[in-house]
Amino acid sequence: MAFRQDIARRVMRKPLPSSCDGSSAYDDPLTYVLRISGVMVMVFGVVIAGMVTLMNFG
Repeated sequence: MAFRQDIARRVMRKPLPSSCDGSSAYDDPLTYVLRISGVMVMVFGVVIAGMVTLMNFG
């Protein structure tokens, strides 16, 4: 449903969050941005597929 975190971070040249300092990976704002954008891309694909399917029925 969302982008692969490690691949997306490598493309954007952002470091992986370190779990050694006591903070969680969920505290990183980039995690939420990647999740939200991944879900938006998925929904866009579902909407386009639905529109194409409905065009073929009509």
